[in-house]
Amino acid sequence: MPKAGYCSKCGDALIAGKSFCATCGKSVGNEVAVETAAPISAGENRRINPRIWWAIVALVLIVVTGFVVGTTVVVRQNHAARTADLEKVYEAVVGVRSATDIGVTYEDYGKRLRDADAALAVYKPEDNNAKAIAAHLASALTLYKVANDVWDTKFENSPARAFVDFTESYSELDLSYSADSSMQDLWSEASVEMDAAEAGFKEY
Repeated sequence: MPKAGYCSKCGDALIAGKSFCATCGKSVGNEVAVETAAPISAGENRRINPRIWWAIVALVLIVVTGFVVGTTVVVRQNHAARTADLEKVYEAVVGVRSATDIGVTYEDYGKRLRDADAALAVYKPEDNNAKAIAAHLASALTLYKVANDVWDTKFENSPARAFVDFTESYSELDLSYSADSSMQDLWSEASVEMDAAEAGFKEY
């Protein structure tokens, strides 16, 4: 029995839609012709659906955008935390400076010095800008401490003698002729350092 789709006389494949065998001319009759599908090229086999391409591109964009946004948020949060830590130290030393501007008692001045010293002692700057600001604050605080030491001499039994002894012990400071004048000079030098710290902090 001939195979469906093939000529019963010569055995060749029949062409769909033809009434006769293309090889021997025999009438096909009720025999079923085989439709031969066109071969699919290798390029067509490898072609990816455009929708899949767009889905891949969209996924990559989502991942990249999420990474960039997440990184930006983390960087901003870290900087905000560093700024807050630096601000605590800055404000503590500013508290000492304000005391020299408005005039406070010896006890209040000493307390502000201790608070600023404690804040600066635990502060750990994490970048060069913060280190530069902290260095100015430390220099200012050192001058404020020396001014406090000069202030101490005014409470001695012989203030004038105590001040002279102090200036001899700290000849490298080039202090003025009196305790009050020396304190003003030291506070002025400290203000220069504070101005530099303030400028750096505003840009931080």
